[in-house]
Amino acid sequence: MWFIYDSAGLICAGLTYSIVMTVSIGFFRVGIWEALLAGDYSAYLNLIVFQYHCTLIFWSHFKCMTTEPGVLPMEVEELNFERLAP
Repeated sequence: MWFIYDSAGLICAGLTYSIVMTVSIGFFRVGIWEALLAGDYSAYLNLIVFQYHCTLIFWSHFKCMTTEPGVLPMEVEELNFERLAP
């Protein structure tokens, strides 16, 4: 696993996760709470779809944060555009 312990990166990750959780709780409490209590099936469908997307946001951010993005070695020479074919 590739992960650099950087204070700025950890603060940004915490901020990202807290924003997604705040939006998720706001959607649940303000957006569809009454419809869920009334037993509306479309509210359950909206909740499932929204939570699925929140899960994908968390997973993709965590995966991007903890995997190696692909690093070039220091001895790679710079691309010379004059040598490319037209």
